[in-house]
Formats: sequence, structure tokens, C-alpha cells
Amino acid sequence: MAELQQKLAGDYLFDQNYLLDITSRLENYVQKIIRELNLLSDHRYEMLNKVLENVMGLIQKELVPTRPIPQCPFTIPFREIRKDKFMAVGEKCANLGEIRNVIGLPVPSGFAISTNAFQIFMQGNKLQEKINQILSRLNIKTLQELEEASEKIQALVMETPLPGKLVKAIIKSYQDLVKEEGVEPQVAVRSSGAREDSPMASFAGQYKSFLNVPAKDIEKCYKLVLSSQFSPRAIYYFKSRGFNYNDLPMAVGVMAMVQAKGAGIVYTKPPEDADKDYLVINAVLGLGVSAVRGETTPDVYHVSRKDTEKILFRGFGKQDVMTERLPGGGIRHREIPAKKGKQPVLKDDQISKLANMALRIENHFGSPQDIEWALDQRGEIFILQTRPLRFRFQTSRQKEEIQKKAKEKPPVLIEKGTIACKGIGAGPVHIVNSVDDLQNFPKGAVLVSHHAPPDYALVIDRASAIVTEVGSTASHLATVARELMVPALFNVPRATEILTPGLKITVDAINGYIYKGIANELINYHKESEPPSKKAPIYQALKNIAKHITPLNLTDPRGRNFTPEDCKTLHDITRFSHEMSMQEMFTLGERSSFPEGSAKKLRSHLPLDIYLIDLGNGIKEKKAQSKEVEPDDIKSLPFLALWQGITQIKWSGPRPVDFRGFMSVVAHSAFDPSMREKLTYKNYVIITDRYMNFSTRLGYHFSSIDAFISTNIDDNYVQFIFNGGGADLPRRIRRARLITKILDHYGFNTSLKEDNVYARGENLEAEVIEKMLNILGIVVVTTRQMDMAMYNDKVVEWYFKEFMKGNYSFGSTIQR
Repeated sequence: MAELQQKLAGDYLFDQNYLLDITSRLENYVQKIIRELNLLSDHRYEMLNKVLENVMGLIQKELVPTRPIPQCPFTIPFREIRKDKFMAVGEKCANLGEIRNVIGLPVPSGFAISTNAFQIFMQGNKLQEKINQILSRLNIKTLQELEEASEKIQALVMETPLPGKLVKAIIKSYQDLVKEEGVEPQVAVRSSGAREDSPMASFAGQYKSFLNVPAKDIEKCYKLVLSSQFSPRAIYYFKSRGFNYNDLPMAVGVMAMVQAKGAGIVYTKPPEDADKDYLVINAVLGLGVSAVRGETTPDVYHVSRKDTEKILFRGFGKQDVMTERLPGGGIRHREIPAKKGKQPVLKDDQISKLANMALRIENHFGSPQDIEWALDQRGEIFILQTRPLRFRFQTSRQKEEIQKKAKEKPPVLIEKGTIACKGIGAGPVHIVNSVDDLQNFPKGAVLVSHHAPPDYALVIDRASAIVTEVGSTASHLATVARELMVPALFNVPRATEILTPGLKITVDAINGYIYKGIANELINYHKESEPPSKKAPIYQALKNIAKHITPLNLTDPRGRNFTPEDCKTLHDITRFSHEMSMQEMFTLGERSSFPEGSAKKLRSHLPLDIYLIDLGNGIKEKKAQSKEVEPDDIKSLPFLALWQGITQIKWSGPRPVDFRGFMSVVAHSAFDPSMREKLTYKNYVIITDRYMNFSTRLGYHFSSIDAFISTNIDDNYVQFIFNGGGADLPRRIRRARLITKILDHYGFNTSLKEDNVYARGENLEAEVIEKMLNILGIVVVTTRQMDMAMYNDKVVEWYFKEFMKGNYSFGSTIQR
């Protein structure tokens, strides 16, 4: 939540994919919190799951507005499709229809099996209900669970028969295709999800496609495409991006196969540097399968966008194997004779023609495009697919600055590689030789492999960077890397030999270098060199979802609205769960075998009943069996820092108050008798050597301090919540304002709402966190009962100035 708030401050770059990712992560974290609370409480708070579902539903509507599946024919020929039919035929087919019928470029003949057909099929035999039940129980972070759920769902799809009317519609549309082609063509059966190839998410390589399919196998391949929506990597992709599969209706395109001599991908701008003014064409012999799967290194041509007859660069790939059609259906891979493999795939006039076609498509769709094409035996070029190109924008000036920074970095291990996704990432090397190696892939590691198959997308959001020995920037893995902004270098020679497991490296996918060690200065400069704009629509989207995430409505655990039903945001759910978890822990000994004496009383001269619960190394071993401990027996770094502040103040009698302030407390207590009980609460502290949670009630107010201190700056944080008081609301608000001013001064990120204060500091050095805890200790003590004295706004300023002077007693009288 703090990370999301940082983005709202406008200091960091993010996109739609970030919103999908962070909301998905938040949902997973809150689900875990609820699950752990219910384990602790004998499942007394199961209703929180329904609350979470409702909140996520509101967030999902902001992220992915629901569009109804239109009532339309089961099949629609390409000649009748335009872009506006994307909800009926999916993005891929809608784009092809637009290219064929509006732009006027060659597209293979074919038809789409509509999303309406998909919906009718999924609703039959309660198939959709069965799938939802499996997905609702799935933990996508566990590869074994993903595989088991995938196997069950795919079996259900394949075993469920297609509706008779749908079968007839497919047969009729193929017969029409035969008339159009003049022969009985083999076809490509390709996925065309309603959000596939959309600006929101590419779903690149997540769904199956089948090439050179004979007429008799179209129905079977159609079901196989539908079932591929539930492969392990596809399930992981759509759930981790914040989608619900019900929001992803699947259409399928059936198009006549091109007698391909060559094929490949066109990027209308370089994916690794959008500031450059040229197109990038990747080309392989035969079908384009080997290019998009990252199985070979293709020919690469750079073509000027201003003059498409000007070829700026020619790079000949290394293609030993090509993919070709079989006469009766299906495809095969065969070796290419050495002489033929060295010949360029495209002639100069074909390169220029393809570049012109690509620019026409870009101009029509209004953004850089990632275009799949095929060259037939007669030399005609066909467009097979287009989707928005995803790249990490960086200007040449920024690249030059990073190059300067790079000269001061650790030793260079490798100086060669093809940039598939621009950026800089660092971490320990993790070698991946097969899908089995993904099971325990650690977060923040650099994925190093010989090849770049789409299956690796399962862990791509956990990787800090990707390095492969072979592969194409046109591959599915490269597309997903750019979507998730994970730096990637392909075609890095001897990467698996030079980069040994566990070695810490920095991958500079801007200049094409790999350094030994973590180049923090270079990484930080790269992050800072990409300022966002608050005017972008994406910020408005973030604001819209944040209102369901960060506001805290449940502040007083004793309040009548402190119930699951009153949780309106994810913050409310976590706040409620936290308080209930603490209560459950404190009563666990009465309900179970929780060891007696686990809560140890702190012996001190202060008028506070403080009880410590040590979860690990928070108290010296010699006091492990004692019922009471001294401050000197405590090892918890956060607690000691807080305690230093608390004990720095001389605890005296009640502070001077005016008569009206005193009477406001009397009146408030009379109307709320339960407030008198707050003076007798015990104060519990949960500690380890690095962690502390201190919930305390001094007088009539509540405060909670949560902190972690370690040698890793990224883990360090301190959080403070304060609310309540005994006086009337205006006086409580003034005290809250005073606390906020003080904490602002000492570097906290604060939020004030009436008499509720929320403050946080994070990613700071241990010494800084300790200083902030010290200040919190002083603040908690000095501001106790102060609400009774806050009779006007001038008092707030006077107290603040005295605090800044170090006068924590504020004298014996109040300045008027």
C-alpha cells in the first residue's frame, strides 16, 4: 500500500500493467492475512473473504470495465469484421479484419468462431461453474497447484461436447472458405481472446495455436485452443495481471495457411529504444514458429522510417532448422543446408514493401505495432497479426548518461547481447535449464538460460532480469518481458558458462553489458531518469483504484463500526485483521496449549502495564522462563529505540488543563461509559530482535507502532497509527495536528483525518528508523491527555515550537 501511495505522489513511472500487478499482489497478501487470522481464531472471521471479494470487485471494475459478450452468430467471416467487433471476435481477429477491410492490405481468408460461441459452450454442462470452483481455491504461487488445476480444467474442456449448432456453423464456414479459396485449404486455428493483443495486456504466447490443420481436425483444435486458456502459464498470467477468466471470453480465428517461404515479425519502432527512427524486421525461413518461440536467431533488418528504401542495417541470423508444412496436415522441423541457411530471407524490395505496409498499419492504429507476417512462394506478403508494441521508453540523451555512469561500474563480464527489453536489473544468477527449474525460482534473481521459451513467463515477474544464449526479440518471452518491464538480453554467448549460480550481477540491457556485482549507482540513476507525468490518464486510474485500497475507516477498535461488515477498503480489512489477530493471540493461552507466561511483564518505574510477547530472540535467553523482565533484558532493536524515547521524558502528574477541557472529558465519558475502561487496558508488545508491534492506550487515546530494523535498507520501516482522546472532537483534532506537524518535521510520511494520524517511514537506514522510533516514544508520552488543553489553534503552534526546542515537558503552564 505504501508503494502504491508512492506512485500517487508522482515520483515513479508506472503503467496499466503495474496497476494489474499491484492489485493482484494486494489481493494475494490480504487473502493470506485473512487465512492466517481464521486459523488463529477457529474460523470466526470467514465473512472477511466475502468482504474482500466485494472490494476486489470494485477495483476490478475500475481496472477492467466489464463489457457484455454480444449476441452474434457462432461464426463470422473475415470479410465482415472490423475493429469495432473485437468483443465478438477477439482483438486478434478484429485487428486482421480492420487491416483487410479498412486498410486494404493482404490478410489470409478465414472466419472467426465468436465469443458468443465460447460462452454457450462454457455454460453447457455447468462447465463454467466447475472451472470457477477450481480457480477459486487455487494458489498461483505454487507450481504444483497450478499444474494440477490446469490438468483438471483442460480435461473438463476436452471432455465436454460442442453444441450441435456450433459444429454445424463451423462446417458451413469452412465450406464457404473452400469456395473463396478454390481449394480445400489447411488452416491455422489461432486464439483470439477479447483482451489478447490489446493495449492492456498482450497475453503473448499464453494460448495455443495450431498450424496446417486439415478440415477434419478443426473442431478438435478449437477445443484445444479453448483449453489452452487454462494452461499453467496462462492461468498464472491472467490471475497475476488482475484478470478474472470470466472477463476474458475466447474467440478463435480460422484462416487459410500461407504457403510460406519466409516469415517473421516487424516492430515499427525498436523495442529497446523508441527514440530511434527506424523499423526492425526479423525474418526466418519457412513458418515463423521458430522466431516467436525464441528457438533460433533470425535475420534482422533496420529500415529508415523516413525512407523505407534505405536499409540501415543487415544482420544475418543463425538458422540451422526451419519449420515447414506437411502435405496432409501438421508441421515438421527440418535441417537447412548450410549454403541455404546463409542466404538472406528477404530481398531489398521485399524489405521496403514490408516496411511500408507496417507503417500504414501503425498510422491507422495510432501507435507503434508488433506485426507478424508471412511471405508466400509467389513473393506476396500477408499480415497474420498485429498488436501494440510494448517498450520501455528511453531517450538517447538518457542512454548517453547511463553509459557515462557505466564506466565507473564493476568489472564487465560480458559485452555482447541483443536487447529484448530495455532496462537495468541486478541480482544473483539462477540457471534455468527446463520448466522444472522454475519451481523454486527466487524473487529478485537473474534468470539465465540457454534458450527463451514462453513457459518461462511463469516466473518472469519474479526475475530482476533475463539473460539467454539464443532467442529473438520477436519471441513470446521477449514480448512478456517488455510488458512487465523486466530487462532482458538475448543471444549472450556462453552465458550459462560465465554466469555461475549465485553470482551477483548487474544486467545493463541499455548498453548490452553484464557487470560483476550490484551496480547500485547505475540502477538508481536509471530509475531516476524516467520521470512520469501526473497528467497521464494512468494516474487517474490509480486514483480510482486507490480509493478502494488505502483509506482507513476503521481506526478505533472499540468503535461500533469496527466490524467486518464496515470494512470498505483493503486497508480496513488489514487493520481489522491485525487488531483481531492480536486479541486472539492474547487469549490463545486460554483456548489452547499456548505456553503460560509467554506474555512477560516489563518491570519499570513508569505507570504503564506493558506485556511482551517474544516471537524470537527479542529477550535474552537467561530471562526466557521469567514472568517479568527488565528493560536491560530486551534485545529487540525497535523496542529499545522506542523505549529510549519513552523513558527520556520525566513522567509527572496530570498536565494543567483549562476548566472547559476538563468538563469536555467528563461529558464525553458520561455519554460513553466504556471510555473509562480504556484507562485500565494492558499494553501488549510483540517483539523479535528486529521487529516490534506496540499497541498502547494512554489515557483515552489509542496508538499502534509497527517497525522492522535490519541491515537491508529495503526491509526497514516504521508505522504509527494514533486516534482518539477524552476531550471533544475539536480539541482531539488539534492534538492530532500537533502530532502530524512534529512527525512531518522528522521525515515521516503522514496522513491526517480529523483526530486520526497515520505516519510511515520506509526504506531507510537502521539508524534513521531508530531515531524515528525515539521521536515516537517522546511524542506518545508528551501528548498524553494533551487534548484537554488544546483550546485554540494558537496552542498547537506554541506546543510545536516548544517541542522543537527540546522542551518536552512544555512547562507547568499553558501559554495564552
